[in-house]
Amino acid sequence: MLAGGLDAGYRALLAGPHQFLTRIEVWDDTGRIDDFGNDGLPITSGSIQASLTSRVARTVTLTTIQDLFPADVNGLLAPFGNYLKIFQGVNGYGAPPYMWQTFRGRINDVSMDASGNVTLNAVDRAGDIADSYFGRPYQAATGERVTTQFKTLITDAIPDATFGTFSDIFYLTPNLIWQNDRASACDDLSAAGHAWWYPLANGDFVMRFVPWTIPQTPLLTFTDGLGGTLQAWTVSFSRDGVFNQVWVTGELADGSTPVVAVANNNDPASPTWVGGKFGIHAQLVQVQTATSQGQTLTLANQYLKQFSALRDTWSAVIPADASIELGDPFTFQTTAPARTSSTQVVAGFTLPLDGANLMSLTMRALTPDVEGVA
Repeated sequence: MLAGGLDAGYRALLAGPHQFLTRIEVWDDTGRIDDFGNDGLPITSGSIQASLTSRVARTVTLTTIQDLFPADVNGLLAPFGNYLKIFQGVNGYGAPPYMWQTFRGRINDVSMDASGNVTLNAVDRAGDIADSYFGRPYQAATGERVTTQFKTLITDAIPDATFGTFSDIFYLTPNLIWQNDRASACDDLSAAGHAWWYPLANGDFVMRFVPWTIPQTPLLTFTDGLGGTLQAWTVSFSRDGVFNQVWVTGELADGSTPVVAVANNNDPASPTWVGGKFGIHAQLVQVQTATSQGQTLTLANQYLKQFSALRDTWSAVIPADASIELGDPFTFQTTAPARTSSTQVVAGFTLPLDGANLMSLTMRALTPDVEGVA
């Protein structure tokens, strides 16, 4: 969670009557350029959609007033260099409000229909990376840590880019030549450590391990009933996307000897045991940055953790909470029917911009072997 999200005072505010606050600011390279002050850009509806499984992790869709539709390419909301910063939180009722930045990204498009409704879409800073092609073949810095090479790729496209805390990824960049796609090059580098790259809420870029495959302790338990904040929930089981055998191959374009490894769920007590009634459900993963047998086997086992979790997967509706970040671990406890979840990790969420007080969470179960349950 963002700093301060676990403060007792803040949690108490969320559990009782409160006002959810949103301030949308418009910026360019010179600074803030709107004149809406603490109220922020006036809107009639909107939300932030966030997902760890999308290259662009955060997108914004909002509607605003007709007067703000750009008269020309220099208009406030014209999609030619201006971007949004969004801050959200709750009223402190006498104390300073709790506020966090929940988005930074460029205005991507704006349109107006015949009734005068103006719709704007914005994307986080990963969109700038996806749009920044190399233009000519790009030689990787062979032997450099993949995280260092990643930072170079980002700052070459966004000179003012900033970075958050990375996972401890120590693999080295192999001899690669990327043709065009800068974002795909970033994908290759993160795949070397079974990680994902994405911008945080404030725009800082990170490269981090897939969060439901590493040990995590739940930050909070959401409950329903009297005094609880869990407004609605769904729990499900599915075999879609569940694999109990993972093959990882690494084959470089320079003609190096390919490396191949396979990882199986060999635990007879597991519902996805390869020798059990689940059957064999295999997945092939090609990782261009895998260069040794040891690295390939490590990756195969990490992907097996990611793909083999056949457990309760939850979605939930809770009071809008601007402090929640992608990858946060929680548990859920319900009263009717009575049920306690396994550790669940935030894979995505929808956060309102229009004064609504509820947000939805999409979760992924922490993998069984991480929790000590095969």
